[in-house]
Amino acid sequence: MLRINEIQDIADEILAEALGEGEYDRVSVRSGLDHDDVPALFIEANLKKRTPVVSGVAYASALSALRKALLHRDEDRFPYLTFVHPEDRNASQRSEKPGRRKARYAHG
Repeated sequence: MLRINEIQDIADEILAEALGEGEYDRVSVRSGLDHDDVPALFIEANLKKRTPVVSGVAYASALSALRKALLHRDEDRFPYLTFVHPEDRNASQRSEKPGRRKARYAHG
């Protein structure tokens, strides 16, 4: 089983190549259990501001390369890969503030 910092180094190299330096910023990795209580890796690829939406083909290619590289190093935990856009993170933080918006429609 690889250490988190080793996995970060592998993921960083693969994601930088798959996404390019103009779009990709950094990676964060944590270990945990998936929905079936199986040990897994949760990998967030943090993208730079104004990065276009990552295509499904690019996502599948990056995940495939990542999985293959980890298996090559005897890492059995499955990598769950998520792309994080800074704009999405900021939008979710703004929407969490109470009282910012009123309901558009009243029901009942």
